[in-house]
Parts: sequence; structure tokens; C-alpha cells
Amino acid sequence: MADRCVLAHDDGVAHRTLLQQALQHSAVTDGVIQGKYVRLMLKAGATPSSLCDTLPLTPDNIEATAHALRMPLSTC
Repeated sequence: MADRCVLAHDDGVAHRTLLQQALQHSAVTDGVIQGKYVRLMLKAGATPSSLCDTLPLTPDNIEATAHALRMPLSTC
């Protein structure tokens, strides 16, 4: 799942509208509104740039997320 999660934003489009449009995109498997961003999980093999084809996004509006830190359960 590493490198398949991106944060997208567009100041001209409401978050809920962007999420609804993204969830209909063939490259997206899941999404959620997270603050000023929409967090999207992409299908294996999909690239973030493929979102720009049909969504109101540019490469400047899509950010890769940092890898999640893995902590032992005992430290949570």
C-alpha cells in the first residue's frame, strides 16, 4: 500500500464534491476527507497523475503522503 495514498485539494471545488468525483475514478479504491485535503487510496499500478485526466486537479494539487510509522503495539 506504500506509495498508493495521496492527498488532493482544489480550492475551487468543495471537498465533498471532489471526494464524490474521485470515488468514481477508475484509479481510486477509497477516499476520505481529511482537513483541507481529500485522502485517496489508489489501485495498484495507478499513478497520481492519472487523476488529472478526469478530475479538476493538477499535479500541483496532489501530494504523496509520507510512509506511516510502524510502531510495536506495546508502545501505543
